[in-house]
Amino acid sequence: MNNNIDLPKKVNAFDRIRIKLRKILGYRDGEKFTFDIKPEIKTYSDIQLMKLANTEEKLKQILASNNERHYAENGIEESEAKELLEWTVQNARKYLVDEGKDIKEESLLGHCGLGQGITATTLINMGLKPYVVNVNPTLSKLCGRHAYVTVEIPIKTGDKTVNKMFLIDTTYKQFFLRAYVTNQYGAWINDKRFGGKVAPLAGYWTLNMGKHGKDFSEELLSKGFIELTDENAKIYGDSFVLEAIDRKDNSKVPSKKEIKTGISGAQYLANITNPNNQEEIDYDEGELDEYYGINVSTPLMQKKKNMEKNNTLDQRFDPQKEKTQDIER
Repeated sequence: MNNNIDLPKKVNAFDRIRIKLRKILGYRDGEKFTFDIKPEIKTYSDIQLMKLANTEEKLKQILASNNERHYAENGIEESEAKELLEWTVQNARKYLVDEGKDIKEESLLGHCGLGQGITATTLINMGLKPYVVNVNPTLSKLCGRHAYVTVEIPIKTGDKTVNKMFLIDTTYKQFFLRAYVTNQYGAWINDKRFGGKVAPLAGYWTLNMGKHGKDFSEELLSKGFIELTDENAKIYGDSFVLEAIDRKDNSKVPSKKEIKTGISGAQYLANITNPNNQEEIDYDEGELDEYYGINVSTPLMQKKKNMEKNNTLDQRFDPQKEKTQDIER
């Protein structure tokens, strides 16, 4: 087990009383994490939004051209793709917590459907075709339910264009809650969300997968998205599969042999892109608007709306028209 991870001490009778008291007083989950990487929060200037709108327009034209030819003939720069994904995540993060609360401190427990709905709808509005999937069944039918999104974007690198897959998970931090993971002696907490099975959450497993698991966790927790390579698909998939296994011994620290599933990253990717595993968005555009008052618009949609507004104002207050009317009068 990684001794550098800040895990809670062994729970005793006093701790149980204190935890119950805190719940009565209204303290929320999410105050303590085993790996507390804060979500990146970014605001955009009008100039930055205009640049993003131009990139989005470029992407839409490329996608239309590629669809006509039935292959990825052209693509956008990888930096441009990541800028659009970053904006998509930032747009979702505005709505994932109630007004007045700080997303950097909240657990986001139970908010995966909302996060998926906003990100998937945003990507669709950009002209992309995201894979709308869930941990169960795309990773394993033994797993608990957790909604997320993956998407392919055509990337131009030199003379070649490749479709790169990205994972977007805006509520991944809920799998790093101290209260749901383990204590420093390796005793596993009984997780009621998965039928009382004794197993630590996915975050525990990724942090025990060495440097690659830690780096993966840090990037996904901070940015909200990550390129879904075979290696990253293996880390993400294995963590949820290992989480779902019903362990008989709830006091044994897992050995390296137990951090193996026999499932390859390529197999996880095949499951994710399997048409039979696609699901409806937990909250589609109409539901987001009706239940949450969220109007999912992209930078390009905002740009066009502003242009229409400005054109209306120009027509209403046309100086030349006013001058002509003055002469006639």
